[in-house]
Amino acid sequence: EMPGMGVVDRSQQDLHQGKGVFRTKAVVDSGPPKILGKPPRPAPALKARHAARVEAAVNDIKMICNIAREMDRAPSVSILDRKGPTSLNVNKRKEDMRRIDQENARLLKRIEGAKPSMKVKEHQKSYEDSRRHAAIASAKSAHSLPPINRRR
Repeated sequence: EMPGMGVVDRSQQDLHQGKGVFRTKAVVDSGPPKILGKPPRPAPALKARHAARVEAAVNDIKMICNIAREMDRAPSVSILDRKGPTSLNVNKRKEDMRRIDQENARLLKRIEGAKPSMKVKEHQKSYEDSRRHAAIASAKSAHSLPPINRRR
């Protein structure tokens, strides 16, 4: 107990402090998050993956357009479009065109079903190994060689 304070003074002070405690409100920020000055930058790996996906999508669209254009093309051997005398080997030419179309279809299936020859993780590991070896080599060469005197 503080010197010079009576019991009544002390009780009034406690009452005053108690009112202050009851009047306080809990403050919890439940509003939307503050607006950032700049959005966070994506990691380089995410950027690279996104760029690869975009490039693959563009290439797919180009390939689909090429296929659609080829499918829309008029048959290359048509009797009605022919000018001049009819050839005796029309059937042979039609057969060859059919065979070429079938080979093209098989080739397209093989291309679409092809898997990459190198996996991304293997490539990254190889790159990291080469960087590590280069760092070791440069660190050793910097210590083992005398400084080069350059003439001006």
